[in-house]
Amino acid sequence: MATNLLTKPEDLKQDVKFQGLIYGQPGIGKSTIALSAPNPVMVDAEKGIKRVEPHLRVPSLQAENYEEILTLLNSAEIKPFDTIVFDTMGKVLELMEPYLIKLNPKNAMSSGALSLAGYKTRKMEFNNLLKLIRRLNKSVLFIAHEKEEKNGEDKIIRPDVPGSSGADLIKDLDFVGYMEAKGTKRTISFFPTEKYYAKNSLQLDEVIEVPDTKNGNTFISEKIVKMTQEKLSKQADLIKEYNDTLAIIEKFINNSDDPNQVINDLQNMNDIWDAKKRAFVLLKQRAKDLGYEYKNKEFVKIEDKKGNETSVSDTNPIK
Repeated sequence: MATNLLTKPEDLKQDVKFQGLIYGQPGIGKSTIALSAPNPVMVDAEKGIKRVEPHLRVPSLQAENYEEILTLLNSAEIKPFDTIVFDTMGKVLELMEPYLIKLNPKNAMSSGALSLAGYKTRKMEFNNLLKLIRRLNKSVLFIAHEKEEKNGEDKIIRPDVPGSSGADLIKDLDFVGYMEAKGTKRTISFFPTEKYYAKNSLQLDEVIEVPDTKNGNTFISEKIVKMTQEKLSKQADLIKEYNDTLAIIEKFINNSDDPNQVINDLQNMNDIWDAKKRAFVLLKQRAKDLGYEYKNKEFVKIEDKKGNETSVSDTNPIK
């Protein structure tokens, strides 16, 4: 028996694997919130896990160099975990630099800093890192500090990612959230404004309040993963309903010999996305096969036409 290679949209798995970044000022609780991701392990390049409350800590790699990170990701130790948290993204990129220079001295200038070729190579290596994590079927969450940049008189807050290519490195992530304190409350904003950079490919709520950890550390799991799964599930249900509606419409139209009656019968159909538009296209083709033309908002038999010809109308009568 042949195996189907294609997957219907409504049958796509709802297992959410994300690649995101949360940034903000030091001490606001970014690391703790990041560890609320599903079953996390931390690459602790900043040696900051000691600042997380003891009962919320997770296994971590106290990374001294980039080679250690690659060794972990290619080892059996990483298999039990679902999310890899990098604290911080900026420090991981710093650790990456001597690794790239060791691979090719042309990646460095005489001063020891990355050359233009080095920055291009770093971008490629960062993309390779993301690809490796995808192959491992893990989510990844980067943490970053904030920095303020000036554009003339305007100021904007961005993730503190070293090098001029920082913006290129984060453009492929699913979300970038800016964490800040508003009075006694903390929020993460996923919608970009004139004040700060953000990104929201997962269609999360624009601003989400961050709860305390008295009842557990579940923010990422509940507010990002679970909410995204629910949205994907609803989308799958709509896709199925849409496809079922189109199938019913097509069968109904093909079984009818009176296109004008079909218009009346389809007035109260369930209108999902462009279903009524597609119904009219199918109906016009069926009417043509039956010898009808659509003129003056109705279908007329070609042999019954009398008087002056009128222009053909494409106005959809199925409202």
